[in-house]
Amino acid sequence: MDQNTTEKKGRDDFETTVINIVKTQAAYICSNPDCRKLTIAPSLTDENKVQYMGKVAHITAASPGGPRYDSSYSEAERTNINNAIFLCSNCADLIDKNKGIDYKKEVLFDWKTQHKNWVLENLNKSKTDTSAIAVSSYGQRGGIIAQVVNITSNTENQRDPIKEHDIENFRLSEKVLNNEQWVKLREDLLGDASCRKFDSDRLDNVLTHFSRAENGFIDEEINEAKENFIATIPALKDIIDCHFDLWPYQQDIENYSIQLKPHYLRHNGYVNPTMEQRREWEELFEQMKVNINALNDTYNIFRKTIKRKLHI
Repeated sequence: MDQNTTEKKGRDDFETTVINIVKTQAAYICSNPDCRKLTIAPSLTDENKVQYMGKVAHITAASPGGPRYDSSYSEAERTNINNAIFLCSNCADLIDKNKGIDYKKEVLFDWKTQHKNWVLENLNKSKTDTSAIAVSSYGQRGGIIAQVVNITSNTENQRDPIKEHDIENFRLSEKVLNNEQWVKLREDLLGDASCRKFDSDRLDNVLTHFSRAENGFIDEEINEAKENFIATIPALKDIIDCHFDLWPYQQDIENYSIQLKPHYLRHNGYVNPTMEQRREWEELFEQMKVNINALNDTYNIFRKTIKRKLHI
């Protein structure tokens, strides 16, 4: 649950002092025991700024209808520090999915207690201590961004945190769009210039996924390949958004079929398409093929770069 310092009508938001205390008590590390990402680092471009990917979330919702809302809580209890938990932005979104039914308040209170004890246990321990917390920072051009915190009893056997981070991010992106799904969408579009709505929505989902800073790749070559890939999506997406329509016209299903200007291809019950409309359809189809091929090339390069660099 995203916590802002700006007052919102109907919400029992935390005071700025509470937010600052919660962040520092958590050491800017996500309280999810299975995550524990460090959420703050120097800016890569401005020495007077920082990168920050943390959120102070409500355990029980700030307003009625929110995740884990408890009507028995008073306003004072909802805005109390005891009802606040510090998480990375990914986990803050995760706990609120499905109205919070997958992450009960008891689970989040337990996370908070575990994290408090974990931070206390590792206070004043250096990285060279065999029992200490090992904070793994990922080097990038112009700065350092730390994303994963690992606990180890043997610093000589530490894993490669950069590789682990990028593997996990690639696996997350595969849940949004994988190769099989892209091949299906590509073949449908190149076949009769049609596709299912849910399949075309994956293009939007990829752009949304990679627009989040935490879903970037640490390896610069992989991240560049990813940027080149997503840069080719809008051209294809624009054609689908602007020139596709329902076909058949009457479909009473959520995952309906759409096609490139279907009324330019066939008699629509009133008039036949004109020669000019058919020429326009052919031109749009040819442009769409160019956009598909460009996207396919950058997507394949992205996947090959992942395979070569991460060995997966």
